[in-house]
This record gives sequence, C-alpha cells and structure tokens, in this order.
Amino acid sequence: MLHFSIRWVLAFFITALFIASCGKGDGVGNNPVRHTFSAAAPTVESDVSGKVEINITFTGLDGIAHLTVRKSGSGVFSDQVNRSQLSTNYTYVYNIQNGDPETFQLVLNLRYTDGTDAKHTTVEIRNKKGIVDDGTREKLLVKKVTRISRVTGRSISGEGLSNINRTDQVWDVGGTDLGIIWETTPGNYGIFFGDTFGSDFNPNPNSPGPNGSRWRSNVLAYSKSTNLDQGLVFDRMITGGDGKAKEVLPGAGIGSTSSLPSAAIRANGIDYVHCFKVNSWVPDLTTQYSTVYKSTDDGQNWSRVTGVTFAAGSRFALTGYFKKDGFVYMIGTPTYRNRPGYLARIKEDDMENIGNYEYWNGNTRQWVKGDESQATVLIEGTVGELSLIYNETYKKWIVAYFNGAEYNITMRIADDITGPWTTKFVLATGQDYPQLYGSYFHPVSTTGDYLYFTMSMWMPYNVFLMKVELSDR
Repeated sequence: MLHFSIRWVLAFFITALFIASCGKGDGVGNNPVRHTFSAAAPTVESDVSGKVEINITFTGLDGIAHLTVRKSGSGVFSDQVNRSQLSTNYTYVYNIQNGDPETFQLVLNLRYTDGTDAKHTTVEIRNKKGIVDDGTREKLLVKKVTRISRVTGRSISGEGLSNINRTDQVWDVGGTDLGIIWETTPGNYGIFFGDTFGSDFNPNPNSPGPNGSRWRSNVLAYSKSTNLDQGLVFDRMITGGDGKAKEVLPGAGIGSTSSLPSAAIRANGIDYVHCFKVNSWVPDLTTQYSTVYKSTDDGQNWSRVTGVTFAAGSRFALTGYFKKDGFVYMIGTPTYRNRPGYLARIKEDDMENIGNYEYWNGNTRQWVKGDESQATVLIEGTVGELSLIYNETYKKWIVAYFNGAEYNITMRIADDITGPWTTKFVLATGQDYPQLYGSYFHPVSTTGDYLYFTMSMWMPYNVFLMKVELSDR
C-alpha cells in the first residue's frame, strides 16, 4: 500500500511538471503578467510658465523596458523614460515649446523587455503658458524672450552679439555685473554696476568670474537710449582724471569690503542708491550692513545718508525700488539669494528718514510705520537681485528676480503691489544662459508691449540686454 502511494505521488508530480513546462512553451500558464498604466486625467493644462505635469499610475513595473512620449502627428518631440526612473505613481513633466499650439496631444506608450508595446494612451494638453485669468479673463502672455546685445566688456569670439559700448577700450571696464537702471530726468538713465575689473579682464571657463587688475567696487554709466532694440548705448561714465570709470560708492579692498548697489531711484529731485556692504563672500555672502547714498549733482558725487541703515540681518538688505503716486515702493530681501521678498514704502520726501518707512503686514493688511519686524513675506521662494516696475499698458505690477532654487530669472505679476504675486513666468534659464543672475528692468518697460532688462552671466562676467515680448491675446 505504501509502495503504491509513492508511485502515485511521483506520477502526479511528473505530470504537473510536464504541464507547467508546456505552458511556458506556448505562452500560457506562468507567462509574466503584462503590467500596464493609466493617466490620471485625459486633459492636462500647463501652468503659466509652460510646465505640464502628467500623473501616471502603473499596475506593476516588471517586464517594462521604458515609457515613450511623443507629440501626436509630429516627430519634433520624442522622449524616453527608462524603467529605472519609473515608479508606481509617476509624474511625467513636459515643458511647453515655442510653436506649441493652444491644444495638442501627447501619446504615451510602454515598451516591454521582449520588444512588444502596450496599448498607447493619449493625453490632451492645453497650452496656458503665459496666460493669466484673474476672473476678468484678462490675459498677459510672454510670447518671446531674446538676448539683444552685450552691454559691457569685450566681445567673445562666436558670441554673435552687438557690442556698441566697448567699455573695456573706452572706460577700462573689462569685467563687471548687475546693471541697475533708473530714470534721472525724462529720457535720461543712470546704470549702476557692481565689482568691476579693468581692460585686461579675460573670461576664463576654468575659473569663471572676476579677474584682472584695477578693481573698483562699483561704477556708474549714463544713457539716453530709448530704442533699446539697437542696444543700451552709454553717453558717459563717471570717470576720474585719467578718463577711466571710477568707483563712486566707497569700497576699500578686493572682496570682503565691496560696496554693492542693489537699487536706485530719483525721489524729490535727488538720486538715491541702496547699497550693501559685504562682510564675507564665503561660504555664503553676508553683509555688515546696508545703507543709502545720495547725489545732488547728477551722480558725479555721492554721500552716505547716515540716518538710513539696515542691520546685517535686515529683511531689506537688498532691495528694488519703484516710484508711483508720491511713494517709493521697496521690495527687499535678506542677504542673499535664498530668502523671500518683503514690502515697504516711503514718501518721496522721507527717503532720508527711516523712522517714517512703512512696512506691509499681510496678516493685518496694514502699513506699519517704523517697525521693520512687522513686514511679512510678500513673495515666497528664493528671491535675489530683483527689480520692480508698474506697466501702465497692462495695469500690472511686475517684478523680476534671480530664482536660486530653480536657477532661472523669474517674473511675477500682480494687480496690486501688496499682492497676491502668485502668477509667475520663467524669462531665462541657466540651461540657455549658463551661470545667469541679476535682472534689472529698464524704465522704458513701464509702457508698451516690451520689457527690457539687464542680465549678468558669471563666466563672461559681464552684462547683457534682454527683451521680453508681451501680448494680451
């Protein structure tokens, strides 16, 4: 009886093994399950910066080689995401490209490791890049951003940009940055630059940034250019007896004692520049203090306004100014590029009286006089080297700044200076313009369909003029 049972069990086991092996051979039985996927929504809208996020759920990942994404009816765009990058809940990011229509389709598919494909799925994309809908259906669209010309320094071979000023030859300005612009009198503009080096400055890819002789902590140019499509043309710079651009705000030595401008304005007939005194560059920039200098002779001489000092930890260590309706509005940031923005305002005739500065408290929706600690966050994120304007054509407040977290130049808009500043656009990226920073609007941007701003780049360590084309349709 026992002998019979053993033979029966053995026969059953052999038969089962044979069936299983047959199943493997003809594609049934233990063949791996074909895992598939689904998009969370059939239609996805981009945000105003052009970012599209498609949420995808996978029932499993075994046997998948990669996810493919292409634009329907076009071979212009095709992307592949390897299995190692996928997860059960995965977000695919597509960035709207120039020429994308208002609506189009992205086709998603899976390729398996055996070379076969899953059934594809299609997601309709609605292109909302640059479009603001604030309930009035008003639109503001950033149609195009271009680099127009070089503003300072010596041209680099193959750059392909006009260089009207040739500042290295004319004023001994071979390397510099920033380019903070304000209107002094109608049609006349001052332009402040930061740490400046002489005509022997030589861009060095292996050691980018400042180099060369004759360092000055800052220099100042003047321009009457209004046709900026032809470039930002200098009429003069503030020079010493040798005819070379001189330092106008006092510094003392290279590096740790730079006096760097962050904003400038003419108020009550006097030119003012907000300036921060560098304490240390490493590991991060810190300030000794920030202060204001003034000039009553069209920028030839500057003196410190001793009554206006912001402490090293101030929320207004760096600022942007704009004058409107009798006030100078000031958006400030703590040192340096990794903090949010705050808001203050000053009556024009109170620029030298810090006790009368008013700070916006978003919690109480009130202006608080003389107490900087009451200023609440106006613009979230990492706000650095900013500028501020009000565009009369579109009736919008506009701020641009270096966004250190995303490494780009970000623009935000608001109907009111107090916000909300939720809508944002990306004007330039580090991918397109390596080591970019700084973004300072030219005052001609306050009317019309074009914004112009200066942008710095670290390796060439010079300033370039940028143009933004706007449209309401």
